[in-house]
Amino acid sequence: MVVIQVDRVFDEIVQPLGIWQIGIVVFTALSFPSIFLLPVFFNSFPHHRCRAEPELEKWFRNSKKLTGNKTTELGQFENAARVVGPLAKTRTIIGGCELYSFERLENESHQTLLELYHNASQSGKMGTPCPYGYVYKYTSIQYQGGIVQEWDLVCDKAWQVPLNESAYMAGMLIGYICGGWLSDRIGRRRTMLYSGLIEIALNVAICFCPNHLTYVILRFLVATFFTTRTSAFIVLLTEITTAKYRSTLAAISTVLQLSIQRVMLGISALYFTNWRMLNAVSLLPNALVLFSPLCLPESPKWLAAQELYHPAGDVLYSAYRWNRIFRNACCLRSKRECIMKREEFLNRLGINTPSDDVASCLSPFGEENGVRTDFSILHLFHPDLRGTTILTTALLTCQITNMFGITFYASNIRQHVSMVVIVNALANIPGALLAAGLYRIFRYRKKPLAAVFFITALFLCTASVHTLLLQPKSDYLLNILTNIAIFFISASQRMIFIYVPELFQPLYRNRGFGIAAGLSRIGALSFPMINRLDTGVMHGLPLAVYATLTVCQLLILIFVEDSNGERVVVALQTPSRNDRTKIVEVVPSEAGIGETPDQNVGQAKQPLPD
Repeated sequence: MVVIQVDRVFDEIVQPLGIWQIGIVVFTALSFPSIFLLPVFFNSFPHHRCRAEPELEKWFRNSKKLTGNKTTELGQFENAARVVGPLAKTRTIIGGCELYSFERLENESHQTLLELYHNASQSGKMGTPCPYGYVYKYTSIQYQGGIVQEWDLVCDKAWQVPLNESAYMAGMLIGYICGGWLSDRIGRRRTMLYSGLIEIALNVAICFCPNHLTYVILRFLVATFFTTRTSAFIVLLTEITTAKYRSTLAAISTVLQLSIQRVMLGISALYFTNWRMLNAVSLLPNALVLFSPLCLPESPKWLAAQELYHPAGDVLYSAYRWNRIFRNACCLRSKRECIMKREEFLNRLGINTPSDDVASCLSPFGEENGVRTDFSILHLFHPDLRGTTILTTALLTCQITNMFGITFYASNIRQHVSMVVIVNALANIPGALLAAGLYRIFRYRKKPLAAVFFITALFLCTASVHTLLLQPKSDYLLNILTNIAIFFISASQRMIFIYVPELFQPLYRNRGFGIAAGLSRIGALSFPMINRLDTGVMHGLPLAVYATLTVCQLLILIFVEDSNGERVVVALQTPSRNDRTKIVEVVPSEAGIGETPDQNVGQAKQPLPD
């Protein structure tokens, strides 16, 4: 009996990197909007003060110069804030949360009001919380028109601002865990389709949020379904090609999703200064989900693992046909090859049993209760998988905290937030190419990943030490060093998202990655607090924390098993006359995949039949 591995079908018949694979990745990556990055703009925290009486506010607007030697707009704003109330003791934000108390009369002139405010400031009486609301002032580098101004999330409500970031991370936790289980249960395609449709509806609802609590709840739900879809896509990407080309497909996805999409978001933020409009514009790529039923296939490996052999063969044939048509169209007529018919293709794979005969005795999950319990996530904590689950969770916790933390740190860099986001997005492109190149050159995953971690830690340490010790007035050097670090973080992100799923067998792969990526969000909830060390303690301190986390990744990597992407292979087993087609999982021997024996039969594999 001959074992035909699905990876060998891709290698020898279908083509592991063709227009079919690239089309799937391009279509899906473009359908993921950069919604997680929106708080960089929406949570923009402006200078603020209490609004005074209308007569005095009119005088503030018309006065070109207030008392004092500051003549800039921000200086005038600060002088006005000092006139009407005490200011909070902070170095970076002009914050006024109280109005001086005195007995107010109707129709007072601005001269009288100024005198009353001056007397009240000298009396030392307690102020009153802003009865007329707030006046806001943005700097030239901030996004204007965020949720802080609309819902007055300052002073006693300022604690609510990072809540929407934490809610999003909590939603990602649920999404990765549920996404891993769900896509193993009902398939990658249906998981991505259902979660994508709900995601669109929730994103549209955010544009009409009446208050911050509703916004937080919707952001939590959006994150849940967004990451459910992401979890399924990451594993689908690894299952439509071979180990050698996974990094290439991941690089294409990164360039589109983390670079092009973010650049477009940064440019949009320059022109749409209302957060509701910016949210709506950023959702336009999400509409591609509506075309998923027509463009998105199921994973052939998942179908094979469910013993759905004819559907698996149909997906492989579709891939073969698309790749061969495109290849023939791009080559000389003399080098064009004939395209096999479906029956010929399935016969070559050994799937020659009539479809009805096979389908009649199969269900997606099998008939035995024991098979159904295989979908439990508790299997990931059995002794043989417990260590891998814990170590990969710790590795991803550090990675996700670094990625989100440094990305959101853009609002602390003293340059225009849109330009910082655009430059950071462009830094992802060489990072994606580096990841693809390293995993094409090196067969095993661990050593190149460790090298990238080391270089990342080096640049983060340099940036943090320079900023902490010198506290420069300009952040140009900090921005350069941070973008170099983002370049390597982007590379390590792609490499980890290839490496971690490969550490689990196909049956547990999506659940294993989902649990690790989901639980890692618990630790990553700390990144808003880490970034607030920049304004609360010292500028540049968060980068020292992220450098430490990168060093921790190096230490964790020592104990994680290495992988070459061929640890466990899903295979089609050619049937005998009395034995229908069957799937087996083959663990490659030290000699390599080429001479892997069938564990059930003990016979060496033969080349695919012609």
